[in-house]
Amino acid sequence: MKKRLYISFGLFTLAMLLLGSFGFLRFDSKTSDAMFSSGTLSKSFFDDAYDSVPKQSHVSTRSALSAHHLLVGNKIAGLFDQIGSPFVRQVVLLSPNHFERGKSTAQITDGNWQTPYGVLKTDSVAIQKLVQAGMFTRESETFKGEHGISALTPFVKRSFPNARLIPIILHDSLSFEDTNALGKDLASKFPNAVVIASADMSHYLPNYAAMYHDEVTLNALASGGCDGCELEVDANSVLRVLFAVNRARKMEAWNLTHHGSSIGLGVGTLPEQNTSHILGYFTKGKPADEPFAAIHMVGDIMLDRDVRKKIAQDGTDAPWKNMHRFLSGSHLVVGNLEGTVSDALSDHSYNAPYRFIFDPKSVEAMKPHIDLVSLANNHAGDRFIEGELQTHTELDRLQIPWFGSYQNGLMRNDQTIGDTQIAFIGYHAFVPNEQVLEQEIRFAKLDGRFVIVYPHWGTEYAPLPDSQQKRLAQEMAKAGADLVIGGHPHVAQGIDLVEKTPVAWSLGNFIFDQPMPETFLALTIGVIVKPHAIELFLLPVFTKDGQPTAVTDAQAKQLFQSIASRSAPNLSAQIKNGHLIFSR
Repeated sequence: MKKRLYISFGLFTLAMLLLGSFGFLRFDSKTSDAMFSSGTLSKSFFDDAYDSVPKQSHVSTRSALSAHHLLVGNKIAGLFDQIGSPFVRQVVLLSPNHFERGKSTAQITDGNWQTPYGVLKTDSVAIQKLVQAGMFTRESETFKGEHGISALTPFVKRSFPNARLIPIILHDSLSFEDTNALGKDLASKFPNAVVIASADMSHYLPNYAAMYHDEVTLNALASGGCDGCELEVDANSVLRVLFAVNRARKMEAWNLTHHGSSIGLGVGTLPEQNTSHILGYFTKGKPADEPFAAIHMVGDIMLDRDVRKKIAQDGTDAPWKNMHRFLSGSHLVVGNLEGTVSDALSDHSYNAPYRFIFDPKSVEAMKPHIDLVSLANNHAGDRFIEGELQTHTELDRLQIPWFGSYQNGLMRNDQTIGDTQIAFIGYHAFVPNEQVLEQEIRFAKLDGRFVIVYPHWGTEYAPLPDSQQKRLAQEMAKAGADLVIGGHPHVAQGIDLVEKTPVAWSLGNFIFDQPMPETFLALTIGVIVKPHAIELFLLPVFTKDGQPTAVTDAQAKQLFQSIASRSAPNLSAQIKNGHLIFSR
């Protein structure tokens, strides 16, 4: 349930709530004579893109999703060639506000675009009505250089030669209520217009991470939305408006025409060079009747000792600064909070027995990134029962839900994600109470929940699970656990299928300061739960100095091969691919 922060729009958003219909302010009622440019690419670039498209049948649709990254110009041409028509009179183009320009969160212009195929004119009459209705502000300056619009104008002009354009720029801080209202109103005012969302997908991440985020997005497109999550895209508001338009028109059947990425096309190898692309259109019909839940599981989070020093030096966001996109795009992010939360002095973190104490301000900085934490670990009791109770109080105050404990009380936390019911159960194996554990699993199954057990078990720094882990996994599986993802060894261990239950023996660290190189490469796992399948995406991180960073695809491949060598042979091929699918 990740939320993105847009500080530059904070004061405006407050004003927006006090003034204006739909929360939008009206600034400019004058028409514009602006002429924008579609860019510097020549007509031959676009002609070549269209010429490369294989012959395909025309599709009658009024809703589509297109990339604006011209690296995939041929795929954009293919989509527009398939849905284009000389009989369409209006095209609504929805773009994100890439550069956070202008005063309003919803902007429009009646300026025109010079394209290689001639001038693409806007529908000034329709635009004036939208401005007068208070839905949008006319802010033409924002549209200068906004590639979410300009990149697609040549395709609109060629494939919809008789259409007038209604260009709209939306900021991602728009609320769900506002985007829903906008979408319904656009569908009502322009029933025959083709509405095209201009959006690129995952940004600045290696392919293995983009693959997970894109799978969440593809599920959202097929299901008609992703309520409760912010997709890892550059245009959440744009997609929410498109979903609302589709609902109003009863046009929610998703058809994919292209999915790929920059790295997949051989353009660069580094995460910061990567952008992924999803293109397609919607036709009449209901969305796919397949609810899903996307959960990102991460390992041990330790905010004391040298991590505390780093926070004191660089600020409370220091451990998280490379994780903003990596951890976005899921309904829930779940981690193991390896210590206590208190204002008490941290005076025993360097010498055994270690007692980890986390400043509440450091834990508060975790909140935008982590939605739910397990306290079922050996350091949850570092300050005894008083420390545990204070940790509960601080987490409750910060509204960070938790489950599990040092003594294995309060094991369970239930979450509802759409139509998916999930139970998280934390178990601290070094204070064993297996009867209670098995009982909790059975009760959760009787409640009809998908059960994820997060045990703290195993031998520190061991690359393989020990006999106690294996025995306990058998008991969990027999009791009805659907998925087991473990921690404590500080290193990533293998993945096996126990009975019919997938078991990832150990993720390793997530935020930790241990200096041993074998602890640096660790796993996080993206989990997608569907009615008939569980998908696991292996998402490695490099965790040196308490600052997790996504690794390159080459480094990830090496880790996948290492994990595969320590896992069930029948899972080896899937592990090497970083993506496992299990039937339910």
